[in-house]
Amino acid sequence: MLKSVTVSGIAASTTGKSKILARLDYDAGLPLEIMLTIAEKTDELNDPLRTVQWVIGRDLLFEGLGRPSFRSPAGDGDVKIKLASTTSLEILLHNGVNAGRIFLPVFKVAAFLDETFEIVPRGEEYSLDDIDREINILLGRQLWNAMSMWLGRQAGRLYLSGLLRPSLRHSGSLLMSLALIMG
Repeated sequence: MLKSVTVSGIAASTTGKSKILARLDYDAGLPLEIMLTIAEKTDELNDPLRTVQWVIGRDLLFEGLGRPSFRSPAGDGDVKIKLASTTSLEILLHNGVNAGRIFLPVFKVAAFLDETFEIVPRGEEYSLDDIDREINILLGRQLWNAMSMWLGRQAGRLYLSGLLRPSLRHSGSLLMSLALIMG
């Protein structure tokens, strides 16, 4: 499920301030991420050549909404977030070369974030079943790779000893070749 909201805001940099539009997108398939798209005009929001996009952690946005302006912002990387005032959320963006700040309306961002938590509740982004399935897939691949390497070495030894016939060596399936030899 995809959820989006577009809000008006202000961008501030060393060169000055300008009005912007920001779109926040949430995809339940990527439950930990919020995509922030920034443009100067509405018709530019869908033009990748005229926008700037940042992936922001949903938990980081949540933490930033709870950080008053007198405290340090939430986040310690390229994205930092805190309240600038009771009505404005400040997002500091740094790409390694340039830095900028955008200010978005707190209430609209908070309402959007609440809606994402209705779609996928906080703390339930991934169930234990999902994690177990991913671990099994990774371990299965590692086991298969290890087994393939071992079988490859064994086939090489069998071939050198004359037990593996040359026609089977190129048959496409090493397991099939070994099954025919041993079987």
